[in-house]
Amino acid sequence: MWAVAVFASLGTYIVRPLTESLGFHSALAVMGGLLFLAWPLAIFVLLVIGSFCSIGSIGSINQHMKLVFKDHGFVDQAVLNATWSTASVLIQWSSIAGRLLVGWMADRFPKKFVMTGTYALVAATIPLLLLVKPGQTEYIYLFAILFGFGMGADYMLIPLMAAEQFGVNTLARAMAIILPTDTIGQTWFPYFVSLLRRYFGDYDHALMSVFAMAVVGAAAIALLPRYGIQDETLHLQEPGRVAARSG
Repeated sequence: MWAVAVFASLGTYIVRPLTESLGFHSALAVMGGLLFLAWPLAIFVLLVIGSFCSIGSIGSINQHMKLVFKDHGFVDQAVLNATWSTASVLIQWSSIAGRLLVGWMADRFPKKFVMTGTYALVAATIPLLLLVKPGQTEYIYLFAILFGFGMGADYMLIPLMAAEQFGVNTLARAMAIILPTDTIGQTWFPYFVSLLRRYFGDYDHALMSVFAMAVVGAAAIALLPRYGIQDETLHLQEPGRVAARSG
C-alpha cells in the first residue's frame, strides 16, 4: 500500500505540468496512454507473483514432507522411509498425468481458468498433508496423487500462460525473469518454513504459511485477463478454408 501511496503522490506532479502545457483534453489523453503502457507491467507482475508463490509452496512441501511425517508420529525409521517413498513415487507418477491432462485442457479451455484451478488444487492439498498420521495412512494416497497432479500441471502451465499473455516473440525474455524468481521461491521459502517450524515447534502452524502462499498464487493468476496477446503465427488456417480460398 505504501508503494501505491508514493506513486499516487507523484502523479500530482505529473498531471499539473501536463495540464498547464497541453490543456485538459490532451493531458487526459497522455495519462490514458500511460495507463496502457502500465497494464502489461501489471499483468507481468501478477504472473510472476502467481508462479513464485506456487513454486515456492511446491518446493516447501517437497523438502519438508518427510519431516512432516516424522513430526506426525512416524518415528520408526523403516516405516518413515516406506511412507515417504510411497508418497514420492505417487507424486512423480501423478505429476506426469498432470502435465498430459492439463496440456490437453489448455488447448480447449482458457488457460487462466485451468491455471487458477491447478494452483487452487496445490493449496487444497496442504491441509491433506497435515492429516497424514500413522492411524490415517489413507490420506497419503489422496494427498500424493492430488499434489503431484497439481505440481506437474503448474510446471506445464507457467510457460504456456507467459506465451499467451505476452506472445511467443517475447516468451524468452519473460521466462528469463520468471524462472530465476521461481528458483528463489523454491529455494528460500522452504528455509523460511524451517524457521517457522523451529519457532512454533510443529509443522501445523508452519505449513499454514505455505497454504496462505499457495492461495495468494491462485488469486494472482485469477486476476489475469482471460486472453493475452495472440501471436498470429500460432493460428493455422483450417485446411477447408485454405482449399476454398485457393479454389
